[in-house]
Amino acid sequence: MTAKELRANARTHLKGRWGMSILVGIVAGLLGADSTYQAYYSSVSTASNTVEQTVQQVQSMDPSAVYSTAQNLPVSFDISTIQVSPLVSVLGIVAFLFGGAVALGWCLYNQNLNHDRPAEFKDLFVYFNMFGKAFLTNLLVGLFLLLWTLLLIVPGIIMSFAYSQTFYIMQENPDMKAMEAIRASKELMKGYKWKLFCLDLSFIGWALLAILTFGIGFVFLTPYVEQAHCAFYNNLKAEKAAIPMEPAAAAE
Repeated sequence: MTAKELRANARTHLKGRWGMSILVGIVAGLLGADSTYQAYYSSVSTASNTVEQTVQQVQSMDPSAVYSTAQNLPVSFDISTIQVSPLVSVLGIVAFLFGGAVALGWCLYNQNLNHDRPAEFKDLFVYFNMFGKAFLTNLLVGLFLLLWTLLLIVPGIIMSFAYSQTFYIMQENPDMKAMEAIRASKELMKGYKWKLFCLDLSFIGWALLAILTFGIGFVFLTPYVEQAHCAFYNNLKAEKAAIPMEPAAAAE
């Protein structure tokens, strides 16, 4: 399937089920299953800290030199910054602890949606019985990506695509160990990393619009992207037949 066909596939399966998918996406993002939300909260924190530092620097300057600017400074902004930063910290801790298990549940939700099975909010929490394995998988993927990124940015980006199917593979193979799922993702993505990159790139216009809405647009964009990723995974399996399995409806 082309990027255009994968997006069309996603819209077809989201039709009539956007409301629940948006809700599931918001909760999944808050619980750490989606990097889009994590990046957004990170950007909010960064922006807040940057503004706070700027205000402090300007206020420490000679008042006579910046009198006209200082008159318009939002001197009370540091209050909102204090309110935002703890929220970001809490969300980061929650994402670290529960992101893996919720990611598996989100894969299940999207698979149910893509296969026209009942897709429900409770799907997000089905795999909490695999909390330890899911946590380890999430930790290892994050650690490997960090190490690759420390070498060079580009290898880190490439490997993020290589590891991208890890949770879909584990969701369909709950007996797999963390490293087995990671290696299976790398094998499955051989020769297909560029195709997934092109799919993600095709959403750039929507992402820019979402940014212009101060991030609110990501609420609608995220389920669209994730369902397209699910379609990509299923199409990839069909093309490579690398992992012969039937889609799992739920964890044992």
